[in-house]
This record gives sequence, structure tokens and C-alpha cells, in this order.
Amino acid sequence: MVTRENERALIEHLARGDRNAFWLLWQEHHDHLRHLCLGLLRGHCDDVDDVLSETMLKAWEGLPRCAAEIRNLRAWLARVAYRVCMDWWRDRGRTVHYSDVLEETGAHAVTESQAPDDPQDLLLKREEYGQLVRVIGGLPPRLRDPLVLYVFQDKSYPEIASQLSISEANLRKRIQQAREALRQADPNVSIPSPAALRLAARRPNAGADIAPSLSGAPTGLGSNYVADIGDLAEEALARNPYEIRWREVELRLVRVELESGTVRDFPLVLDYKPARREVRLETIHRYLQRHPRGWRRRLELAQIHYASGQWNEAIAEYRRVLAQQPHLLESWLRLGEMLRLMHRFGEARQAYQDALKLSRRAATQHYLRGQLALCEQQYQQAAKEFGAAAAAEPANAIHWHALARAHLGAGQPQEALQAYDQALQLNPDDRVALLNSYSPLVTAGQLGEAQRRLEHALTLRPDCAIGLTLLANARCASGLAKGRDGQKTRRLIARALHLVPDSADPWAALAQFHIRRGEWEEGRAVLRDFTTRHPQCPQGWYHYSIWLAATGAYQEAAEAILTAHSLHPRSFPIAHWACAILSLTNRTADLQLMTERLLTCFPGRWDTYAAAGLALAGALGNPERGCEVAAQAPAQQSQLAAAWLLYGEVLALAQRYSEAVVALQRGWELFPQDGAGELAARGAFWLARCHMALGHEAPARECLQQLVHLLRQEGRPRVAEAHVWLGRALEALGDRRGAVEAYKAGAAAGVLYPEYEALQEGLARVQGAQGRHHDADPDLPARAICEVTIPAQPWTR
Repeated sequence: MVTRENERALIEHLARGDRNAFWLLWQEHHDHLRHLCLGLLRGHCDDVDDVLSETMLKAWEGLPRCAAEIRNLRAWLARVAYRVCMDWWRDRGRTVHYSDVLEETGAHAVTESQAPDDPQDLLLKREEYGQLVRVIGGLPPRLRDPLVLYVFQDKSYPEIASQLSISEANLRKRIQQAREALRQADPNVSIPSPAALRLAARRPNAGADIAPSLSGAPTGLGSNYVADIGDLAEEALARNPYEIRWREVELRLVRVELESGTVRDFPLVLDYKPARREVRLETIHRYLQRHPRGWRRRLELAQIHYASGQWNEAIAEYRRVLAQQPHLLESWLRLGEMLRLMHRFGEARQAYQDALKLSRRAATQHYLRGQLALCEQQYQQAAKEFGAAAAAEPANAIHWHALARAHLGAGQPQEALQAYDQALQLNPDDRVALLNSYSPLVTAGQLGEAQRRLEHALTLRPDCAIGLTLLANARCASGLAKGRDGQKTRRLIARALHLVPDSADPWAALAQFHIRRGEWEEGRAVLRDFTTRHPQCPQGWYHYSIWLAATGAYQEAAEAILTAHSLHPRSFPIAHWACAILSLTNRTADLQLMTERLLTCFPGRWDTYAAAGLALAGALGNPERGCEVAAQAPAQQSQLAAAWLLYGEVLALAQRYSEAVVALQRGWELFPQDGAGELAARGAFWLARCHMALGHEAPARECLQQLVHLLRQEGRPRVAEAHVWLGRALEALGDRRGAVEAYKAGAAAGVLYPEYEALQEGLARVQGAQGRHHDADPDLPARAICEVTIPAQPWTR
């Protein structure tokens, strides 16, 4: 037995990190806590062990933090157990109170041949039904609609939640509130079960059997009653016309193992917040052993597997559910989504086609045809179908999200932004739209708006791993990796790693953090170790290649990206980056194959044509074909600045300077004022160089002056590499002192390859010139820019 003095000593040991002390304390109080939980659970003995396990886990996590404040350990543990028991009761109220009663009694499987002889167990008297209809009709719509659809229309919780655009937990709460309101309105009114009503509908004259014993007994359910209930149901559906709705409660990143053995990370949008997973799984498995046909619990099991990334198990459970309940439209959609993302396209098409047979609304049918088009990777057709769905149901955010994803797949960032903007008009706090619009905003050069949306999403949900990783990467790229700013960035990364420790993206953010601080070997080691632990993760090899290239290890980067491509040959980002990095090596044959693969497998995308054009005009030495291919980039996205700038760069590489000036000028004009990133600076410098090649010194100087003004008016460039372009512009304009300051700022911000080499050369050149000329030389000809090498940089970093 542990004495009070010994208990205090054990608590102190636990506070210092001695976990063995916890088990001694737990064993001492285990029997008391078990007795307490038995009382709080009111005899539900089967669940006591689950509750005790949850109590133990919470105590294990919280006791070391609170050890210094605990004066009475037994009372502290009792409070933890009490809270867990209350959570258990709340969970039971949400998920067991109604559906489990039906399933445990076998009511869900009642058939006419199994009906008991006494119809009093199934039918109420007609007078009671009439009163029931009148009382239900007096309920407010938020309570009446769920009750009518569940009890009298025999719809499942997932179906009703979808139609009413609420969570299942909220639905169960409303049904419970409706029952309580009915009891308060008329204590004599009772509500039949859905199973009883199904049987009653098949036996319209069952009431005649009780005529001898009841005066004025009903001869059936009654046509007026059926009509009245039907009117209530139609009214409920009219107020909630959508078959599928957007419901975002939780956004998480999960790891899924494909049949090939490759593992990938997928962002999931859940309509509930998973909690107590292990405890719930054990409870469901025990229940299904007793009631193997309990489809509602099996559906919950499928949802848990989906949310945890166990998709093979989830697919199997969804199929078992749909074999019993083939009318569950959203279950077909979830099944199709998993199969499509796992590249099991034939099975995904079948799931969507089965769902299409169930749909009665035009918008949903367009949505399903869009999903079928995605299975064929026909993004343009998918966007057309999703657009038709959004036009039919403009207030339904699910269609705008689907439309945006299709546009992103087609390489149409501006159209994707328009769709996300529509979703945000419906709900300005739509975290998925806020986060997913970040990348297309950056591509469009709207860096300020991208940052604002990202910060707003994290304000709404600070523990979102996706948002934390994006913000950490943006801060690192801006040079905020050192000092107090660096400490804040490091905390963001640590939080993301805590939430998703096996995801490649937060580890890549940590690698960038080290590299931006000048700790190149530590940064490489982070991703080298990750790819060793997860050799089948293409995303890990992709990030490893990026940061090897950023530290000048181009050959190793090429090997890494080819490994990633072998694991995930359907990935556009991997193929796109492969073209960029192979252009920096002497692997001409690999580059030629990758360029042709990019054009063949990902046609119609502006960034496909831009990357292929750069490779052809540069490393592959085919400028004419490069210009021909790159011309399709602005043809696809005529209002996208990046498309014009990269096309202009290809024209400049082909020495078609007049055409390059037109394209670069167009791109520069389209860039927003807050978009002074690396690509904008690079485009301005190329524009100045083309002007000089044509002998137009004044326009060249004007371009550089505009660039300097734009970069300086923000206080500091948003991307560290932009410091190098600022230094080059100042150097060409004759401001050597300003150029030195810009180059040094770039070095402090952690400029990476290939700009790192240019920075070192520029700093040595300007400092050497300063040693000979102490003052700035404003008369330095702008043609000096022609002597500055512009590296063939992989701009997509």
C-alpha cells in the first residue's frame, strides 16, 4: 500500500519524468476508480473497462503537467474519471440512444412473416395517431423536419444530415429535443418506431384484429394520417432541397497505403470531429459481434477507418453497408472518392454510376458526372459538369469546391480562385476554401491576399497541420528563420509535426528552416532520414529533391526526383519539377523523356507548356520548338502574369527579343502590386535585358527603377531570392552601396541555389568596385546588366 508520504514522493518523481511512478499510483487507486465508474455508468458493466482505459490515458497525459498543483490525488483522478463518464453519456446520447435501441431489439429487420400476433405492439389507435400528427405539426421546423424524416420517412441519419446540412451529432440532438417537446406538449402521445411503421404500412387492416377488445378501435393506419405525414415530409424536403451538401467540421491529413505499396498523404474534409477512436472501435466491434447486421454501427466503423487512413478496411465496410442499404447516396460518394484517389478507376466509376441511379436532382447528377470525368482525368469536362451543378445550386458550396479542384487539375488557377471566392461568399470562414486558395493565389502573384487567407484560416483553427506547414514555409521563404522570428517559425513546424508526425510536408518545412539558417547539412539530413524511414513515399523524395537542389546538389536532386517519379508517375508536380531540375544537369536523355512525358500526360495546362518550353529552348537546345510550345502557356491563361513572363523568357533564350519584350511587358503589367516575388523580379530583369539587346537603354533603366521601387516599398521582399534581383537592379543602375546592402540582406535571409552563386559573385564584384570607387556611379550604363548571368533557375520552388 502506498502511504500519503510515498504518494507525494511518487508524484514528484512523475513530474521529473519517471513514468514508472505512474503505474504504482494507478494501481493504488484503480479499484476506487472502477467502483466510481460503475456507479456513474449506472450498471453498464461492459463499458467500464473502456471508460477506465480512457481515464488512464488522460491521467497519463495530464498528471505530469499538474503534479506540482495536486494536493489530493484521489480527488484529482476522480474528477478525471467523472469527466470521462460524462463524455461517455454524451456520446451515448448522440450515437446510441435511438438507433441502438432499434438494432438491439431487431426492429430494423422486422418483416411481415416475423411480426408478432398482437398488433397492439405495432400500431397505436387512430385517435392517437391523429393527435400525434397535430402535435408534430406544431413543432418548429428545425425540430419537426428531422423527426418526420427519421421516424416516418425511414431515412438514415447520414441521409437526413445531408439533406438538412447539419452534422449527425446535431441531428440526433434535434430528434431528442423533438421527442422531449412532444412529451411536454402532450404526455399521452407516443412515437412509433420506424420499423413499426414499415410493418404497419404492409398490414393496413391489422387494427381490425383488436376490434373485439377496443371500442372504436382503428381499422388501420388511416389514409388521412398517411397523407398528413406525407405533407409534413414533403414540406421538410422542400425546405432542404439538396441531396448532397458541403459540411466541414474537421480538416486533417491522413496517410494511405496503396495496393502498389506506395504511401501517400491526402487531405480529408470530415463532417464530424473524430474522438476516442480506439475506445469507439472496440465498442463497435463488440456490438457487431452481437448484431452483425447492424448497418448503422458498421457505417460508423467505415467512417472511422476512412478518417484514419485505413482505406482498404473502409472500402470493405462501406460495401457491406451498401449491400444492406443501397440508397445511401453519400456512402456511394465516399466509396467512389477513396477508389479514385487510390487509382482504382474502374471500381470508382462503378460506384459513381450506382450513385447516379439514385440521384433525382439535376445538380447532383452533374456533380456525379463530373466525378466520372475525374476518373478519366478529363479535368476540362469535369469542370464543365461541376459548373453546371453550381449553376443549378449556387448556394451549395460542395459544387464550388468540386469546380475549384477540377480547375486546379486542369492548370487553371484563376478559374479555381473564382470558384473558391464563390464558396467564401457563402461562408467567409470556409477553412478549406481559405487554405486551398493559397497556392493559386501565389501563382497569380497575389501574395498579400494569400497570406491574409492563410492567417485567417489559422485563426479559425490554430491546430490545422496543413495551414501550419504552409505558414512555416512562407515564413522561411521570407527569411524569417533566425532570431526571435525563427523561434516562432520553429514552433509552427513543431506543432505541425506533433499533429502529423508521418507526413512529408512538415518535415520538408523543417528541412527548409535549417537550410535557410545556413545549416545545410542538417536540412538535408532531415529529409534523408525521412526517405530512409518512408522509402515508398513519393512526396518525401519530391521534397528531398527540391532541397538538395536548393543547396547545389543537382545530381543527387535528379536521382531523388526520378525515384519519386517511379513511385508516382501520375503526379504533375513531380513531373514538372523533374523537368526543372534535369535542366540543371547534363542528363539530356532523361530530360528529353521527361519533357515529352509532361506534354503527353498533362496536356492543356499552361505550366506544362511553360516548363517544357524552357527545357526545350534551354538545356535541350531546340529554341524554335521551345517557343512554339511555350506560346500555348499564355494562350491557355491569357490573364496570368506568370504565363506571359515565362513565355517571354523562352523567347529571350531564342534571341527573339522584340517578341520577348511584348510578352514580358504584358506579364509585368498583369502582376498585382503585392506580387513582387521572385518570378516578377526575374521577369523585370529579363525585360531590361531584352531592351538592352535591342539598344533601348532608357526603357531598360526604367524597368529596373520600377523593380527597385516595387521591392523597396514593401519594406522587404516576400521571398529571400528577390534580394538578389534587387541587388542586380541596383548594381545595373549604378547604386553599388545599395547593391551591397541588398546582397547582404539576401545572404542573411538564406538565399539558395542557383541565386546563391549569383549573390556571391555579385557581392564580390560590387565590393571590389567599391574599393576602387567609393561613391555610387549613377551614370553607369544600364547595359551592365548584360554582363550579369541569369541562372536557369527552377522557379517552381
